[in-house]
Amino acid sequence: HETIGKRIYVNGIIKEFNLYYYHIIILSEYRGDTIKVSIILTSYNRPQLIKEAFNSILGQTYTNWELFIVDDNSNLETRAVVKQLSNSDPRCTLIQSEVADEERHKTARYASCINLAIPRLTGEFVTYLTDDDLFYPKRLEVMVNHFIANP
Repeated sequence: HETIGKRIYVNGIIKEFNLYYYHIIILSEYRGDTIKVSIILTSYNRPQLIKEAFNSILGQTYTNWELFIVDDNSNLETRAVVKQLSNSDPRCTLIQSEVADEERHKTARYASCINLAIPRLTGEFVTYLTDDDLFYPKRLEVMVNHFIANP
């Protein structure tokens, strides 16, 4: 089948970013290790917690993933930490929101950060965590296998 546009899997629903066509992806065509999972990790002024969240991603048993760390214009300490983390693994990309402090109250910041990452995603599945969340080691493996078994 041909897919035109960008597809992502969000909360069990296939989303097509396309003006003209919507396609159903037949998940049984995929082997578990061929599916890339895009992970969005948002952060704001929590340097220690983001290290723990990041390490929970690195510790995944499923390794075909990409990570977008979206920092919401944190303090200098947190900016240094997220830069170091993103440089430590080639699957990681750092995005800085550069939102001005006086503009911060005008939007839902986590949603704004997620929206910065979405155009860059290349995975078939998408998952998200904040800097105060942790993934269990088999989280991605279980998720991918469940979606393949239950398309």
